[in-house]
Amino acid sequence: MRRSLVAVAAAVAVSTLSACGGGGSSMSSSSSAGSSGTVTVTEHEYSIKLSSTTLKAGPVHFSVKNQGGMPHELVLFKTTLKANALPQKNGVVDQQGSGVEKISPELDNINAGDTKTLDVQLTPGSYVAICNIAGHYQLGMHTAFTVS
Repeated sequence: MRRSLVAVAAAVAVSTLSACGGGGSSMSSSSSAGSSGTVTVTEHEYSIKLSSTTLKAGPVHFSVKNQGGMPHELVLFKTTLKANALPQKNGVVDQQGSGVEKISPELDNINAGDTKTLDVQLTPGSYVAICNIAGHYQLGMHTAFTVS
């Protein structure tokens, strides 16, 4: 019984530290919506949701949780095109297509239940976040966001 209580207390402490940003990130602890910092991304079949769709230019840390039942990706594009109008080729978004600038790196193979992170430097403009697994974009796995 005592070991169980110690294990539960340790789990709560780790969760609390993680939620408070105790992971040693160099990002400012005053980050909020509309600023550079951490953006939580939730993926499902077939949607992508961002915790904020208005960010400040600079370093951005994306924490991507796949809450769906199959693998997904996170690929970012700077573009003036609408989120549902990116160029396509062979069932995926054409990453070298007209009107899109792919932001590197990307996150591949985010398995069901996994969380992965992506750190990028973003400049002002309009962006689209997508899953570029064949057919996923077409089924709605895309969302627009703005960087100012």
